[in-house]
Amino acid sequence: MVEFIQTLEESESFRHLSPTDAADVYKELRRKVIGEGLLDRNYGYYAGLTTLIFTGFFGSFAGVYFSQSLFVVVLLSLLFAFFSVQIGGLVHDAGHRAVFRTPLANDVFAHSCTLVFAACYSNWRINHNRHHASPNQVTRDPDMEIPYGFTPHRFNKLSGFMGAIKKFQKYTYLPFGTMASLTMRYKRYDYFKENFGPSIYWEIALFFVSGFIRYIVPFVVLGFDKACLFLVVSTLFEGFYMFNIFAPNHKGMPEIGPGVRLSFLEQQVRTARNVRGHPITDFVYLGLNYQIEHHLFPDTPRNNLRKLKPHVEEVCRKTGLHYSEAGVIESNRLILSELGRISQTA
Repeated sequence: MVEFIQTLEESESFRHLSPTDAADVYKELRRKVIGEGLLDRNYGYYAGLTTLIFTGFFGSFAGVYFSQSLFVVVLLSLLFAFFSVQIGGLVHDAGHRAVFRTPLANDVFAHSCTLVFAACYSNWRINHNRHHASPNQVTRDPDMEIPYGFTPHRFNKLSGFMGAIKKFQKYTYLPFGTMASLTMRYKRYDYFKENFGPSIYWEIALFFVSGFIRYIVPFVVLGFDKACLFLVVSTLFEGFYMFNIFAPNHKGMPEIGPGVRLSFLEQQVRTARNVRGHPITDFVYLGLNYQIEHHLFPDTPRNNLRKLKPHVEEVCRKTGLHYSEAGVIESNRLILSELGRISQTA
């Protein structure tokens, strides 16, 4: 059952460490991590990773262009979607300043990637930083805006279309996830509206250019029929893949009320779930299967997250903090089981 901590009394019973003790523990952990060089940038790793990802991205699109087989076009469209999400992973790492040392270099790299990923980097980064500041905290974490209820409190507040079908949320969760790539890109026009002015004209232009490249160029290059097939397959799979990377990280984990305050260490650890690591899993999940480590040290280069894990596990053992970890299938089973349970009992 997902815990919902919404009062001071509940937070006192939920908390394992006082804010002072948690700050001291994190300070010592950070000292060890820095001492081992785990936050040092690895330009060779990211150069190789970027080359691999963009080769796969453009190579799969070229394969779609030259292929006359419907089956091959579908397969290559799936591969294109896979590498598209991988590009999104590079944007994510740059947004956390994990690729280069300077903010400017990371921002230039991220904006360059969005030319083909078709997203507004600045808007995403603002909201993603809000998520990191208050993970799983109601009204503070933008990632909790999905229309699904993991606690009776949120389930009973669902309204509109999703409210009408909320009893079936277990069955709609994964299918509706196929729309994740579109909603992620286009649901927050308020950034442009609220900040409209000369300072962001170039971002608006970049956003529309990237949208043209991503969704209009295929019709010019591939022809109407092939472009329709390519865009439908790649967009749906991209959303499904993206959703299944991010959803296991926090969904079904404890949720925090808007006025509750926990220490940085405890909130980051106890609201996150890892997916068990393996070199293949690490690549497919963009390193975000080490979600606990990523939240504690978000500027860690992706290839060092695995090395962080033993240090974080040791801290959790010593302090009694629950370190949540599950397999790929198990993590999804836990989420769906919780959605079904709430639907039946709330």
